[in-house]
Amino acid sequence: MLVPTLLEVGSEEQKTRWISPTLRGETVWCQGYSEPGAGSDLANLQTKAVEDGEDFLISGQKFGRAPRPRPT
Repeated sequence: MLVPTLLEVGSEEQKTRWISPTLRGETVWCQGYSEPGAGSDLANLQTKAVEDGEDFLISGQKFGRAPRPRPT
């Protein structure tokens, strides 16, 4: 989802920095969205960002898990 998003709304600097390496497989992206009641169903997320001057106010809830311990 990164490349289509950058093509739509990314700056020229972001496009130059990320699109080609991503398409060549040199950079790997993953998304990790989760909310109570929605899980990872992106169409069901309720979090909203509202522009407030130069900032964004974000509403919603987030839950997640701590990283698993690395094997020793």
